[in-house]
Amino acid sequence: MNVQDSSAGRLIDRLERDGLIERERNDTDRRVIYIKLSDIGDKLISDLMPLGIKFNDDLVSGIDEEELIIYERVLQKMISNITD
Repeated sequence: MNVQDSSAGRLIDRLERDGLIERERNDTDRRVIYIKLSDIGDKLISDLMPLGIKFNDDLVSGIDEEELIIYERVLQKMISNITD
């Protein structure tokens, strides 16, 4: 997603504050922190996933597979242009 480390940290803080994720320390190496979905976050994903799938289906409606492959290739080139 091309997010800076500091922005990712703030995003993780917000997700934890909102109860969507949980942080868990590794028992053998305290420097390692695992991030996992909370029950609330898991339910939200389950609720939103069908909406995302329908939205994606609506976006690509009437576009054949070859056109989507070309689009993805061009989009990757555009992303590469701004990140290099």
